[in-house]
Amino acid sequence: MTVVEQAIEAGDYVRADQQLDAAAGAAANDVHLLFAVALYRATRFAYSGDFERAATALTAMVPDLAKHPESPDEFSAHNQLMILRAAAGKC
Repeated sequence: MTVVEQAIEAGDYVRADQQLDAAAGAAANDVHLLFAVALYRATRFAYSGDFERAATALTAMVPDLAKHPESPDEFSAHNQLMILRAAAGKC
């Protein structure tokens, strides 16, 4: 995801979005990889100051993650959501 990180750091959100869309397509149905994409997408939105869209990117993954309780990603998603909600002043 180095290209995505570089695009986010440069404020090139169009490039970051393109790379994230490609990564989501490559992840297919792998919930862990899709969560990684969602986490980077949330990071992209947070960097641009849109905490609501950042939270939405992660919230969209919750139903899929709930089907995999063995995965630590579900716990991580909830933690990240709380952080975003606090940053947005909604906690």
